[in-house]
Amino acid sequence: MGTRVLKRPRRGGTFVLIVAAGLAAVLGTAGLSSATSTDDPALSCTLTPPARIAVDKPFLQFNPTRSCTAGAPSNVTWVASVGTTLTTDAWFLQRNTALSDVYSNDPMGTWTWKVSDPVDRPDVVFNQPTTDVRFKSAVTGTGVWDAATGTTTITFHVTRYDAATNKMVPWAGAVGTTWFHESPFRGDPPFTQGATYTTNSNGDVVIKSTPVRFDLVFRIEMADAPVTFGSTSNLVLARAAKVIGTR
Repeated sequence: MGTRVLKRPRRGGTFVLIVAAGLAAVLGTAGLSSATSTDDPALSCTLTPPARIAVDKPFLQFNPTRSCTAGAPSNVTWVASVGTTLTTDAWFLQRNTALSDVYSNDPMGTWTWKVSDPVDRPDVVFNQPTTDVRFKSAVTGTGVWDAATGTTTITFHVTRYDAATNKMVPWAGAVGTTWFHESPFRGDPPFTQGATYTTNSNGDVVIKSTPVRFDLVFRIEMADAPVTFGSTSNLVLARAAKVIGTR
C-alpha cells in the first residue's frame, strides 16, 4: 500500500512554543503550579476501538471512542499500526468519537493503537488497545437426502473475501470442525464434536450421514486463519433411515 496520510494536521514547533509560553504566563499570574499533586487521581485517556473488524469491501469506516478523566487533554490522536506500517488514526478534538477507516489493501492482523499527540503530557496515562483486522469468510450448508439408502449428503460451501477481485471466492484449504446433535431438539441439547475437515479446491466440505434412529442436525465451524476470520454455518438436517419411537 502507499503512504497513509493522517487526517490530523501535525503541530509545528513554533506553535508548541507559543502555547507553552502563554500557559506559563497564565499560571504565573494566577500563582498556580503546573505540577500534579500526589494526592490527585492519575490523569488518563482511554481509547476504545472495535475488538475486531471483518473486511468485506475495499473501504470501511468505523468509530473509535475515547474517555478521559478530568484535566486530561481534549486534543488527542491515537495511531494504529502493524509493526512499523501505519494503518489509520483516531483524532479527537473536543469530542469523544473519531472517524477511522480500513482499506482492503491494509495489512491484516493485530492493529496496535498508540497515542502520538500530545507528546508534551507525561502526566497523562494513555492506553494501547488492539483491533483484530482480517478478511471476512462465510459458510453455507445444504443437505440432500437419498430415501433409498437413508443417507444425507451434506455440503458445506466456504467462501472468503478477496481484495484483488472485490468479491467472495471459494476458500480452498480452510480447516473446520463439525458438530452435531439429535433432532428434533435442534436448539437445546449440547452439540457433540465431530471430525475436522479441510475444504477442497472448490471451497467445499462434503460428508455423508446415515442416522439410524433419530435425525441429526449438523453445523461446521471454520477456524480463523492468519488473514481471514473463520465462520459458522447454518444448521443442516440429516434424516434418519427410519425414525423409531419418540424422545
